[in-house]
Amino acid sequence: MVAELKTGIKYDHAFIASKKDPLIVLNNFLQAGIFTKYVMYEGKDEVRIAGGELATVLVTPERVLLAGMGKTISEPVSNPLKQLEKLLDSLQLKDWTAYGYVGFDLVRFYSAYSKAISQPLCQFLIPETELHFNREGVKIKTTKSIELVKQILSDDTQLPNYEPTSLKVDRSQQSDYQQSVSTLIEAIKEEHLHKAIISRSFKLDGALDILGTYKLAAQANNSARSYCLDLGDVRAVGFSPETLIEVNETGFVTTNPLAGTRHRGVNAEEDLQLHNELFTDAKEVKEHSLSIWLAQSEIASVCLPETVHIYNFMEVKKYRCVQHLSSRVGGQLKPDHSFWDALIVLFPGIGENIGFVRPGATSY
Repeated sequence: MVAELKTGIKYDHAFIASKKDPLIVLNNFLQAGIFTKYVMYEGKDEVRIAGGELATVLVTPERVLLAGMGKTISEPVSNPLKQLEKLLDSLQLKDWTAYGYVGFDLVRFYSAYSKAISQPLCQFLIPETELHFNREGVKIKTTKSIELVKQILSDDTQLPNYEPTSLKVDRSQQSDYQQSVSTLIEAIKEEHLHKAIISRSFKLDGALDILGTYKLAAQANNSARSYCLDLGDVRAVGFSPETLIEVNETGFVTTNPLAGTRHRGVNAEEDLQLHNELFTDAKEVKEHSLSIWLAQSEIASVCLPETVHIYNFMEVKKYRCVQHLSSRVGGQLKPDHSFWDALIVLFPGIGENIGFVRPGATSY
């Protein structure tokens, strides 16, 4: 189904040479009713806030949909990431950026996997307003009144004093989890898997305060990437020391798997000892080498062969509680390939799913 109406929407730009606290700014936009849906993303040198809804693209187990800017498209799902690429390319809007998430369960369209969350498997917001916070100030990109955005940015209302809430974790599924561990150990012994990273979910009562949770969690993490978002059906807070995929304006793609871990020492001497163990422990070295081997193979499938290289091989990245072995793998995309092609081969991340071969791993 397709319904379309041409629009004359465009972004205006401005810059404020003043440092602002992104969380305070986001809260002020929410309190002013300017944002209902939003994404905040924090990287190494920049924080971005995207809010307000010009358009949304999303994937369900049955459909791929685009809604907004006078256009509504709904089509059966087949290759969802390439379908999203086509829908986003159809937007009659210059200089757009899409913010959102790709859920693990989207792998059901690319591997032997059948689970699916009840929320959209993948969802991206094309915002009315973007704010980029860096050392120099705040870059504004908006379809709304620049003066209105500046007015809200000037509001120095402080955030509430957030206090963490003690949560009671239901451990009734402990035996099921232990059985899963036993199953995976047997799979490794039988060489169906080389490695398994096991996770589990907990359901908790109560309402999640997104900004409060993000603020308190950020104080306890120094991750390379962090985010909080509210897209209606999905609200989330997350932190990660690695990136699955980065593609620059020239089409150079990199991935940064981390594998091999030690905790931080109680003092500098123990920290150095644990650091050195990352290079002398055969398990940690093998784990990292396997991750890089897989990443290199995947990158090579969409990049020019002569451009594929390993960078910053086996560096140690230190975080508040742990230290990891880190390498980067990159290459120049083939002329007929895009970011979305690279995402298809790299998704889901090595850190979430290692089996060699990946389709076999997802069956677990």
